[in-house]
Amino acid sequence: MLDNIRSLGFIGILAALGIPSSAYAQVASDSEAAAWDQRDALVTDRPDFTESALTVYPWHVQVEMGYTATRVDGNTEHSVGEVLIRVGLADRVEARIGLNSFAWVATEGNDPEGLEDVSLGVKIKFVEAKPGTAVPDVGLLLGASFPTGADELGQGTHVLPVVVLAAGLDVTDWMSAGANVGWGYLDDGAGRYSQFAGSIALGFSLTNWLGAYAEYFGLFPEFDDGPGSDFFNGGFTVLISRDLQLDIRAGFSLGDAEVDSFAGAGLAFRI
Repeated sequence: MLDNIRSLGFIGILAALGIPSSAYAQVASDSEAAAWDQRDALVTDRPDFTESALTVYPWHVQVEMGYTATRVDGNTEHSVGEVLIRVGLADRVEARIGLNSFAWVATEGNDPEGLEDVSLGVKIKFVEAKPGTAVPDVGLLLGASFPTGADELGQGTHVLPVVVLAAGLDVTDWMSAGANVGWGYLDDGAGRYSQFAGSIALGFSLTNWLGAYAEYFGLFPEFDDGPGSDFFNGGFTVLISRDLQLDIRAGFSLGDAEVDSFAGAGLAFRI
């Protein structure tokens, strides 16, 4: 029964992407069951800002989602959804569909709400970590958001490309490290600008099912008065099974930024 549900779910994703389901059936028929039994516990791109260099197993689907409350200039912005669908297309290659969130702002006299922009992308892992060495996993994320959301919550009327280089390394049996360097061509409503981003995160395996992380990330626009900021955040992950994870997180600004603090929770599962 589980194999049937998993296959139907993946075929539905392939249909949405325009990929013939017959191709999936031919490739997966001999190898899917063995690959499923041998897989490790899932590795997610949430709840931290730093993206993992690892990709989803071929012919599997991983769904990540959550809720975040953000304090911005004394107001609280809410977003629920944060949906990221990750589809393993081949060894070291995944497709990424970001359905993002339904968001609303509690502001006296003005309560904008609606869906945020949809994003599409791909992650390619091109360097495999070598155990016992300093060689990390390295991946490249290419993506873009599209002007599909509410006018008050989207980012203009342009397609906004983003490129992220991600690296990750298991430092010890109980500690891992990850880092990202990224660039995006964004829109703040007044015009388009380039924004660079960087992050570094440490992850800790506290038990077989409980993990924690601490992270710094910064956003650096090309102009001095742009929306640049530095943040520190941390959180915990709870592995319910090797295919289901819960998380909580919280963070705050390290400088004078519009965003004061944020907190949230979420989950991820694999089918």
